[in-house]
Amino acid sequence: MALDSAAFTDANIARVEVPRWINEVAVARGWTAPQLASALAAADRAWIAADEASYFGADVRTYWATLAAEVTSDPAFATYPGGASFIAGITGTVEAMDLQAEYASRQGLGGVLGGLGAAASDVGTAAADAGKQVAKTVLDPRFVWAVAAIVIAIAVIKVAPRSGRA
Repeated sequence: MALDSAAFTDANIARVEVPRWINEVAVARGWTAPQLASALAAADRAWIAADEASYFGADVRTYWATLAAEVTSDPAFATYPGGASFIAGITGTVEAMDLQAEYASRQGLGGVLGGLGAAASDVGTAAADAGKQVAKTVLDPRFVWAVAAIVIAIAVIKVAPRSGRA
């Protein structure tokens, strides 16, 4: 009953993997057909919310958060055989995503720029001036928007349908 770890980072993979996983859980735990149908419907609603949440593809955080909200708000899920574990697996995924996002934000651009600034002020040489210039460039809104434009262009190219392929 393993869930492909790529489902935690890609909503399109989650769309396929989570229903497969739900089927495996249902069989292993002896869920009834209506219980299975209810869980699969929750996964479908989560996909719809994730797809509507983002202009460039589906949002994986929305997928898991919606699925977690579905299974925690319906008290019937807790009564399914193994339902508490099922709910904990889904809500645990959202908690892990939140922790990972918090860690990434602490280690992201702020940490890099803070380190550059500290190193530049300590050195006091031409290298320090170069470090300050790098920090100034990275903080320049034109630089930030240029990087954002490149990322968006790559996403559009990646998502755009390719002609001539089946």
